[in-house]
Amino acid sequence: MKVSGPLADYSDGTLRLSNHQYPATLFHVWTLFNASPWTDLLSEMNIGTPITLQGQIAFVNRLAVQLIYCELLDA
Repeated sequence: MKVSGPLADYSDGTLRLSNHQYPATLFHVWTLFNASPWTDLLSEMNIGTPITLQGQIAFVNRLAVQLIYCELLDA
């Protein structure tokens, strides 16, 4: 899954992204980034920075999507 949106939070290796890409929806994407170079790059970003990431879906419910095997495509 490829998803874009503003960085909601990044702490302790966990990234949360708020996504408004789809009409009349708001869902949150979360994943772990705990290895370089991602940790270095993400730790310097401000909340609200637009980012694009891609990963494999691990879990879905009506409010959130968890991705695994993620990579940061654009920041």
